Amino acid sequence: MAFWRKPLLRLQWAGWVFSLSALPILLLLVCLPVLIRLGLWQLERAVERKEAMDAVAALQTRAPVSVTDPQLLDAETPYVRVRVQGEVDWSRQFLLDNQVHNTVAGYEVLTPIVFSPGRAILVSRGWMPPNPGKKPDLSPPDTLDAGIVELTGLAVTPPPRLAPQQRAVIEQRAKLSHRNEDAATDAWPIIILEEDFAKLSEQLGLELVPRVLQPDAIDFGYTRVWQPVRRGPTVNYGYAAQWFGMALLLVGAVIVLNLRRCRPAK
Repeated sequence: MAFWRKPLLRLQWAGWVFSLSALPILLLLVCLPVLIRLGLWQLERAVERKEAMDAVAALQTRAPVSVTDPQLLDAETPYVRVRVQGEVDWSRQFLLDNQVHNTVAGYEVLTPIVFSPGRAILVSRGWMPPNPGKKPDLSPPDTLDAGIVELTGLAVTPPPRLAPQQRAVIEQRAKLSHRNEDAATDAWPIIILEEDFAKLSEQLGLELVPRVLQPDAIDFGYTRVWQPVRRGPTVNYGYAAQWFGMALLLVGAVIVLNLRRCRPAK
């Protein structure tokens, strides 16, 4: 008899025999801890998202700080409620690519607001669908003054958009194609794949606050889809239940497949 089929554990009770060979034992030792750890990880993610939602809700009741407040430079503070007053640069805007809304991939419109000489912050105007072959109309909405505006909202640190490998490939392609970045800045709006504030500052010739302003309810001409936490903890609880369910299913399958009724003695 092969070793992996030889019973290593045998229990007998009330006319039933439960025996385990090396293979199911190995399966339990390898897979069961992994499934349980994945379930616990989802529970941890649920707690993190709940805490993030509570933190954002608490921020809504606080008085906004100035856009020049040092908190905006603290990478450990993901959200800061701010007030900004400045002039919107409607002539130079960015389109953040690959932003999905209702299963449609489109753009998030990012527009600079110059709040002091040489300094600006990007404000999210919302989501717009793609319009292949046509230059998008990014003119200011009729409901908003085209000059000086005053906004309040959350200044957020954008999440990473690209993996290091993706960024390296994009940079290499740019070098191979010999793109003239200076000339490209004349072709506004500029399509971007991530909020690289150093690069965007260079293209604008302005010092950008390293955050994106998600304004309070205001009509900026596009679909407002931003949420501080894209998915609530309920999703993670569902995933956790799946992982724990698979762990129980594995244990149940091992028990059922290795449980036999004792043969009566002849």
